[in-house]
Amino acid sequence: MTNNTITSHKEFKMPVLKALFDMGGKGKTKEVIAKIGESFELKSGDLTNTNDGYPRWHAAVRWARFTLLKEELLSKDTPRGIWSISNKGMDKLVSSIDVEATRNAQTALPVDPPMKKDIPVSELIPIIRKKVKRSFWDKLLGRNK
Repeated sequence: MTNNTITSHKEFKMPVLKALFDMGGKGKTKEVIAKIGESFELKSGDLTNTNDGYPRWHAAVRWARFTLLKEELLSKDTPRGIWSISNKGMDKLVSSIDVEATRNAQTALPVDPPMKKDIPVSELIPIIRKKVKRSFWDKLLGRNK
């Protein structure tokens, strides 16, 4: 934990995308929040409860989801309580990787024919996981601590 401030919901946007990716592209609300809580460095103010009794950071993550939906980075056509990353969200997540990680990924990718653009994210994630080195995913998901 860091100082006694509160994390903005905007700071949870990429962790939501990363968590969903790590979960195979979609997950239940509680599972996504728990996944973020495993790796996100929360501030002490985030741990205070809101009027509904939940930690403040849970509300911030839900607001981040709302923003991601408006930006079309999450799919809008999912059942209640299910969060799902969209193709646009996958693009955003991949583009957020630094140059070094991108170079590592390029050396790991074999040359394949171009993929169709209409493949659902849930089918793309296993394909991408097989083609990219583990060190790349560790860097992408913030696991190289």
